[in-house]
Formats: sequence, structure tokens, C-alpha cells
Amino acid sequence: MKLFDAHCHLQDPRIFNMAPQLIQTSLGLGITHFAVNGVSEKDWHLVKKMSDHYPCIVPCFGVHPWFITEQNAGWLNTLKQYFNSTPSAAVGEIGLDKGSKGKEIDLTTQIKFSATTRTCQRIEKTGFSSLRSCFW
Repeated sequence: MKLFDAHCHLQDPRIFNMAPQLIQTSLGLGITHFAVNGVSEKDWHLVKKMSDHYPCIVPCFGVHPWFITEQNAGWLNTLKQYFNSTPSAAVGEIGLDKGSKGKEIDLTTQIKFSATTRTCQRIEKTGFSSLRSCFW
């Protein structure tokens, strides 16, 4: 059976050094591709680097709700540059979070930001959304 990991963060500093072993082991178990979701502009370069090195990685550039208040003023232009230089990229991570840490970020701010990020989908990219504790 062939599997696709549709949501992972192999660029996370806590596991980045283990990513080669994780990828190799997973490939051996039948996982053929990994959607590696960037969480902010601070890690997009790592997502791109990994996708350049590993053909099994589908790079995803976006902003996780936890990091929306940390973006630079020109983040959207930077995001567009990553999409232009990486035709195989998807939009992700985007979404809303009302759980744990997400409770600390105003939901209205998350909704406005999420709508802004979704405008990138107009360039015909697949999007990976994350909705955590949003259905109550």
C-alpha cells in the first residue's frame, strides 16, 4: 500500500536533524510523499531546502495561526516569491486554532489573517488548512 503523509513538520527544529532517518524509515514503510507544512516565514527556507533535496517532499508555504502576529510587513511578497520559485508548492499551513495556544490569539485576527493567506490560492495552488477546536 502506498501512503501520503498529508500534514507534517519535518522542518521543526526539534526533529530537523532526524528528518533524513524519519524519511528513509517512512519510505521503507510505504509512505511515498510528505506534505511538509511551513508554519511561518522563518521556516520556509528549510521547507524549500528539504524539497530540493528530497523529491518525496511536497513543500507547503503558509502561516500557522500560532505565528500570525510574528510576520514581517512584507511576508506576503516573500510568500509569493517562494511560490514563484517552487512550482510544486502548495499553500499551508493556514487555518484557525481555538485550542491550547490558539486561545491566546484573538479569533477575529485569525479569521482576517486566514482570509488574507487564502488569497494566495488564487494562483491556483492546493491548500492545506488546519482547524483546531473550531467546531463547538
